[in-house]
Amino acid sequence: LAQANYTSQMVGKWDIGHYAPQYWPTQRGFHTYFGMLGCCFDKFKHKQHGVYDVHSDMDVQYMDYKEVFGTYMWQTEALRVIDEYDETSKVPVFLMVSFDAPHAQTTIPYGYNETVDYIQATKGAGCENRRNFAANMRIVDNAVAGIMSALDKKGMAKDMVMVLTSDNGAPSTTSDDPNGGSNFPYRGMKGTSYEGGVRVPAFVYSPLLPTAAMGTSVDALFHVTDLLPTFVEGVAGGKVASNGQPGYGHNQWDVITGVTTTGSRDEISFLIDYLGGNMGAIIVGDWKFLHAQTCYEWFSPVDGGAYALAEGNCEGDGSSDAFTRQALYNLREDPYEQHNLYGNDKYTDKMNELTDRFCYYRSVVSNSSQYRPDNYTAMETALVDSKTGGIESGFLSFWRDEPHTEIMYPIEDTSCGTCTSVPDGAEFA
Repeated sequence: LAQANYTSQMVGKWDIGHYAPQYWPTQRGFHTYFGMLGCCFDKFKHKQHGVYDVHSDMDVQYMDYKEVFGTYMWQTEALRVIDEYDETSKVPVFLMVSFDAPHAQTTIPYGYNETVDYIQATKGAGCENRRNFAANMRIVDNAVAGIMSALDKKGMAKDMVMVLTSDNGAPSTTSDDPNGGSNFPYRGMKGTSYEGGVRVPAFVYSPLLPTAAMGTSVDALFHVTDLLPTFVEGVAGGKVASNGQPGYGHNQWDVITGVTTTGSRDEISFLIDYLGGNMGAIIVGDWKFLHAQTCYEWFSPVDGGAYALAEGNCEGDGSSDAFTRQALYNLREDPYEQHNLYGNDKYTDKMNELTDRFCYYRSVVSNSSQYRPDNYTAMETALVDSKTGGIESGFLSFWRDEPHTEIMYPIEDTSCGTCTSVPDGAEFA
């Protein structure tokens, strides 16, 4: 976007790496940054692991937000970016506001549970965790409304494209970070390859959209990586420098604007983890193949409890060994993944087709992981130093000056029993 003369600002949750300064937001394309580097923190104290995790650009100091609820803090900073924008400059802006709510822990502001807003937001919620989730979502909705109002008053809304989306499905009550969310009637939860883990609601708003496109739904595959070329090429008129590498997504602007009803991608691969038993999945057209996926059922939107639908459960659903379990679903006919067709002779060709594509992504497209157990040890040491007034005195920070240059677990040193050879004639789609 910088090549198209955009200035890029970010507010909120980062959570994609910070052990070396080269991975911080302002070193990865953003001109300014105010937010948290990790996944989650105390929404009032702004701490995780006992240290502060709020940063302004590369600086550990931040404005006085002591005891200010996290969502309010992100909203205030987003409003500051908008207020300080010089509309006479005509410089286009990319603003990313990444709310950490409703990620656990789903605490709410003091006294909010006594407001009319809270009562309206939590109506019908069957348990406290669900009520807290609903309240957090209402507060995020209110923050988005405030940001939209500020853009309108600044005169920026008339030329705006806004995307609202989520990063993953909700965790269940059995997970490490339950938050009261629900993926029902979709199966599974955050961290799984089931639709409940990977299918999320999203929408696009813009006065620039053709009238005929407004209020319509897009019935096409859309992956998070598509946002990059859609913004850069479709909206800004720039060009994504992929350097010939796959995985940079598809420009979906023509689909969004209604120029075409056919999406530019026919498949999505996700969660392929060669260090995690080769778990992963791929969607090709209407079909989905899951590999090495532990079986999960559905979770009640009322109390979060697990249960099976009338059709479909974990009884006899593939091997009891999670690392050899495989599943095949027709998402067009079976979006809730109740009927595992893997092993059904009627679908042998489809099984082979999707297995071949999964193996292509596992063996050809996937790169070696940057995972290193010693990074966690180094992080713990840095946290202890920070708590005692050492590194950055009380703030979360990086603990290496440069990224690691060596890979500890090269993908070429691992194997996948399902993928015994590289698929012939495979191309990235």
